[in-house]
Amino acid sequence: MVVATSPGLREALARYLEIERHLVGIGKEANPARRLEMVKGRRRLAEQTGTVGSLIESDSVLARFPEQQREMSQLFATFRYAFCQHLATWPAVQADGNLPDYVASARNVYGKADLFWDWCTANLDLGGQLPA
Repeated sequence: MVVATSPGLREALARYLEIERHLVGIGKEANPARRLEMVKGRRRLAEQTGTVGSLIESDSVLARFPEQQREMSQLFATFRYAFCQHLATWPAVQADGNLPDYVASARNVYGKADLFWDWCTANLDLGGQLPA
């Protein structure tokens, strides 16, 4: 069953995905000259994480489907936890210090992100809001 969401939640998810993809690109590049950009991007993603988390819980349209709302919330929490663990373990100044361990940590986050975004794509009417 594909469930509806509010325009606000769709926009917040699209913004989140945009910031996330930008950060992934910076991380994969492993360029120390982009460290400040990484810090700023991480800050924007952390702020957007709060926005998305709040909207998942308060979206009146999504709330008409409590099972899907709960599932989305759990997947986002799992993704958010993995991301926070990654940030705590890998401050921007250390992101290029031990590349194999950094990449393994990032891949763990990507896996959680993929589960969340795959669920969103399969279960939510996003009104074409999220890019492929």
